[in-house]
Amino acid sequence: MEIPILYEDEFIICVNKPAKLTTIPNSFTPKKETLLGILEEKINKRLFVTHRLDKDTSGVILFSKDKTMHKFLNKAFENREVSKIYLGIVKGRVEKDTGIIKKPICEDKKSFLRMKLSKFGEPAETKYKVLERFKDYTLLEITPITGKRHQIRLHLKYINHPLAIDPLYANKEPIYLSQIKKNYKKKGEEKPIISRLTLHALSLEFFHPFKKETLKLVAPLPKDFSYLLKALRKYNKP
Repeated sequence: MEIPILYEDEFIICVNKPAKLTTIPNSFTPKKETLLGILEEKINKRLFVTHRLDKDTSGVILFSKDKTMHKFLNKAFENREVSKIYLGIVKGRVEKDTGIIKKPICEDKKSFLRMKLSKFGEPAETKYKVLERFKDYTLLEITPITGKRHQIRLHLKYINHPLAIDPLYANKEPIYLSQIKKNYKKKGEEKPIISRLTLHALSLEFFHPFKKETLKLVAPLPKDFSYLLKALRKYNKP
């Protein structure tokens, strides 16, 4: 599997993670089949995990190459000194141009795969800004202030605008051109435009302690996300 490298030096490596690829090993996925394992084999060096992306989320992700940088980045993430921006395509027209969602999150004891909103959970905060409105969908720029698991997904569902595809918390079905384009005639078996979480980690911005400069690392949109936007702009105008 090709993993596009966005930035690399002697201290860090930053890549554009494809969707449907697990970040780190778990009970279902061995290390060699994860992003971590693939990257370690590619550069022949041990890597340290600084943050994660859900399996079906594409986009920018950062690993450190040594313990000192790993410690610095962990502290930077913990102190909210790393700016993260996501793009998300959600269901419905979001009427407010900007918004802040503050709802605590905790584990869902009924399912180890899920999280839930709860007044007994840890504080979580997400900012969003409307970038583009369509008839049935909205493109959002999303900035998670905190970094709780599934935070963006839960917060968007809370405001009744879940991600257009989110198998855990909302719609599980792929999106087809026939859903967007009126009077579309299928030619044989129709393939979906996109069949995974409609969320892309666009950028990371942080201070590099050894280079003494602020880095902003940007991950180009993958084909499926771009195709969906193209179809919405053409066939799902407000």
